[in-house]
Amino acid sequence: MKTQPQRKRQSKHQKQKSPASIGRNATATILVSILTQVASTKIKPTGGFGPHRSTIMNMTQYIDALKAHDWEFRFSDAMRTYERGMDEFKALKAAANELDPDHEIWNTYAPEGHRIP
Repeated sequence: MKTQPQRKRQSKHQKQKSPASIGRNATATILVSILTQVASTKIKPTGGFGPHRSTIMNMTQYIDALKAHDWEFRFSDAMRTYERGMDEFKALKAAANELDPDHEIWNTYAPEGHRIP
């Protein structure tokens, strides 16, 4: 007679992770997802203003993404960190072409060595 394995029951005293405790990794994952969709043109930006605008990233989101970007991802030994950084960078460049064609905002938040003339 076979016995079924016991399922672990979570005690009522064990804490589940709250969204706040997940932290930067979850935020980075969401950001990469959004930026990747923009960069891969799954979502076509149309421009314009108002509620009909379908651009996934607005100026505030673009600035927040520039502030949060790991500018030194190229020096990482971890392949996943490098790939995530490269995906973010490509998506930021795509957003910059739409939202910041003269790269003024880009150059405000990018560290020395990452600015575009």
